[in-house]
Amino acid sequence: LETKKASLEDKNEITIRDLVINSLRMRPERIVVGECRGGEALDMLQAMNTGHDGSMTTIHANNPRDTISRLETLVLMAGMDLPLSVVRKQIVSAVDLIVQQA
Repeated sequence: LETKKASLEDKNEITIRDLVINSLRMRPERIVVGECRGGEALDMLQAMNTGHDGSMTTIHANNPRDTISRLETLVLMAGMDLPLSVVRKQIVSAVDLIVQQA
């Protein structure tokens, strides 16, 4: 699956978030996203919490602790008005490992 920018001829943009949502319809065992940079982080967490164990993505942050804060911010960018406590519960339930590459 690949993203697609909107063009003058074709206004239909396909975002990473669209791809994550549509990949769930394909009943995958796991989902791998190169980099979460927006609201797709919420969809990734929901996928990881609904039977898609082993799914993974990358997030750019300064250190592992900042990764959690960044993930919270990305989830809030989805515009779902979730309380921060709910976002944190989703993260705790879904994320088993954070690896930092220096």
